[in-house]
Amino acid sequence: MNKKSIFQSIGQKAKFAASKLVDIDGETKNNALKKSSELILCSITELLKENKKDIQIASYNKISLSMIDRLTLTKSSIENIASNLEEIVKLEDPIGKVLSEWKRPNGLLIKKISVPIGVIGIIYESRPNVTVDASAISMKASNAVILRGGKDSFHTSTKLYKIINEAFTSQGIPEHTAQMIPIADRSAVDEMLQLESYIDIIIPRGGKELIQKIKEKSTIPV
Repeated sequence: MNKKSIFQSIGQKAKFAASKLVDIDGETKNNALKKSSELILCSITELLKENKKDIQIASYNKISLSMIDRLTLTKSSIENIASNLEEIVKLEDPIGKVLSEWKRPNGLLIKKISVPIGVIGIIYESRPNVTVDASAISMKASNAVILRGGKDSFHTSTKLYKIINEAFTSQGIPEHTAQMIPIADRSAVDEMLQLESYIDIIIPRGGKELIQKIKEKSTIPV
């Protein structure tokens, strides 16, 4: 399968998952977040092992110490990632809320009600915790998400992504609700920014240079 076909497949799966997510209730979503927290805490040793691979590659490539610091996980920071999921559980479900309502002179009652966006694409740099935060917040708001993490945190983010998916599907969340771009090179970003048929909005999280590049190249609202 060529690169374009890989991205088309990811987009199609995300769109289908988003169509199923609208029927998932708040309790199911919260159960999936709790399970994610539980599995992350059970996977600390494995996560530290994957993180060590990323740090060794970063050191070999002479990445700056400040970037390596952002990349590095510890037992405590992994526990914080799990704890953040518990905080998201406590948030009120944002879907189906009546934001405003008014009555027309002819008696017609009109309501503005919050609904999911659909599919969100998130492009971020070296912090692997974003993999979990972005997946959790998107799913809580009944959105499918396509993640493109930095190549420096590829092993760590991939492991976190697999844990999240295992937790989500085990609790009844549609398969492919969270997907990660499996290609580490920078050309993957350009391919992702052309998926306007599938991704409804792109959220860049990182430095000014990253955000500017995405704004210039994206065919999707940023």
